[in-house]
Amino acid sequence: MGYSWCRLIIIFCINSFPCFNQNLIFDPGFEVYRYCPKGVSDMTLNYWIIPTKGTTDYFNFCSRKMHPDRNLNGFQETKEGDGYIGLGGGKQFLQRPTAEYIQTRLVESLKEGETYYLEFYVSLADYSMQVAKNIGALFSASKLSRPTSDILNLQPQIKTSKYIIDTTNWVKVSGEYIAEGSEQYLTIGIFGDKNSFKKLKRKKYPRKKFAYYYVDNVCLINMSVDTYCKEVITKKSNETLKEELIFDKVSIITLPDFTFETGKWIIAEDKVPLLDSLADYLKLNKKAEIVIEGYTDNIGKEEENQLLSEKRAESVMEYLLNIGIGESRITTIGFGSQHPVSSNSTAVGRSKNRRVEIKIE
Repeated sequence: MGYSWCRLIIIFCINSFPCFNQNLIFDPGFEVYRYCPKGVSDMTLNYWIIPTKGTTDYFNFCSRKMHPDRNLNGFQETKEGDGYIGLGGGKQFLQRPTAEYIQTRLVESLKEGETYYLEFYVSLADYSMQVAKNIGALFSASKLSRPTSDILNLQPQIKTSKYIIDTTNWVKVSGEYIAEGSEQYLTIGIFGDKNSFKKLKRKKYPRKKFAYYYVDNVCLINMSVDTYCKEVITKKSNETLKEELIFDKVSIITLPDFTFETGKWIIAEDKVPLLDSLADYLKLNKKAEIVIEGYTDNIGKEEENQLLSEKRAESVMEYLLNIGIGESRITTIGFGSQHPVSSNSTAVGRSKNRRVEIKIE
């Protein structure tokens, strides 16, 4: 295709960190959102989700109610950029301890036997009445989803062993991990049981009973590629970032993992953030036009595959139209089973061929 993962990620990081190809986190600074958060537990981020029934919060300078300088749990500047996450937990008498989490899908699956380095930063909120240890990160092969707000008694591969009590500075949580080879998801939060929490002897704040932490700047690298997480400057205007994006006359991109079920053209919910990020780019680059190409595997009659490939391209166009991209800027075309990117002799290969590609002109 001619365009690497790094180029694709640069396209989709317009409102986020300037991207370095070693960071395997799509949105390391919690900057890419659909709209400004309007209140508590309004998780509007594109690349991060809440995997439990907890009420994880998103703070950003664009929001009046969820502003970092005057939020409901105190004051804390961002580590970098304009946004960060807030998550809490704690124990109460005769009740099960609770905890909150945030989860993302990695840019690529971890490779078996290779060593990875992860770091992220946390800071205790001013109004916390408890503190926590076992603040950590769990790698998993599948998406973690639990219908509970209880603390997860799991063993994160990277975690703190001491209570974090600093309300002024950002404290780094970091560690190395040798991958088993199938990990695709990262979940950050407080793990363990009631012993993960300890009450503070301090002035009581109204309605504040638990531990509450801010989280920012998540970095994951493969240590065979790089040995440290580079410092990044995030407070750049969208206009400056736009000028840094350099494309050839025609750029061809394949949306990562943007594939379809056999015989289907409906866009899966977990693919929507990719289209939202593409729309962000198009809104900044008013003159850019795109060609959406749909493809299928080789199962079935070719005339049916041709129609199916056209519907896949059109479904992407319809989504972009609904979020404000002008129809005159979009062209769709279907190629049926032509131009496969992988072998159609295996199920995995066929799944990769059921895809869309986009040309930016």
